[in-house]
Amino acid sequence: MRRRTTPAVTLTRDDSLEAPLPPSVDWRAKGAVTPVKNQGSQCFSCWAFSAVAMMESLHFIKTGTLVPLSEQQLVDCDKYDGGCNRGYYHRAFQWIMENGGLTTAALYPYKAVRGVCFRAKPVVTITGHAAVPKNELALQSAVARQPFGVAIEVPTSMQFYKSGVFSAPCGIKMSHAVVTVGYGTDASSGLKYWLVKNSWGQTWGEAGYIRMRRDVGGSGLCGIALDTAYPTM
Repeated sequence: MRRRTTPAVTLTRDDSLEAPLPPSVDWRAKGAVTPVKNQGSQCFSCWAFSAVAMMESLHFIKTGTLVPLSEQQLVDCDKYDGGCNRGYYHRAFQWIMENGGLTTAALYPYKAVRGVCFRAKPVVTITGHAAVPKNELALQSAVARQPFGVAIEVPTSMQFYKSGVFSAPCGIKMSHAVVTVGYGTDASSGLKYWLVKNSWGQTWGEAGYIRMRRDVGGSGLCGIALDTAYPTM
């Protein structure tokens, strides 16, 4: 994920202390999350997968219908980002708004290579995009409302993650965009975690997901609370 200068982004107020938060959230159980997808090893399009996943989930929350949307449309057409050469979800949201939305994955399937952009009728759009204050409590409050985009550093140990609550040493050189779809506490270890949807296929991690340790202080493990995003509809 490459960060660039972005249009003005709303920083929402920190309402994390206004109401008790549920002890756990899993948007998958509510039917609001599409199956884990695979960006491919040669296409650095995590930014597109993260932006699309956020839109898919919010559209379900608003309408009750889960529609897989097209990452390839962003890879091919988004003039603000680099296709398979990285990008940034806030820039993707800006292009989506200007384009009038995204089409479906069925109509514009993923190819894992940047191709020629073709016009496709949008089926889901957004009205804006924003972020939250850079702390884990604000992020927890946000994820209780909808799945949230986050940028993280990816240490080598994460690439080989299999299961459990990931808590290995990690910095804040964020290079990968993912989506936080819940949080909870591991029953066996008692460790609090973020439930994170990745875009490396369903054979990686816990069926494509990773549980990252939560409430570690500061900006969170791997900088998870430093660079957040969510769309509005």
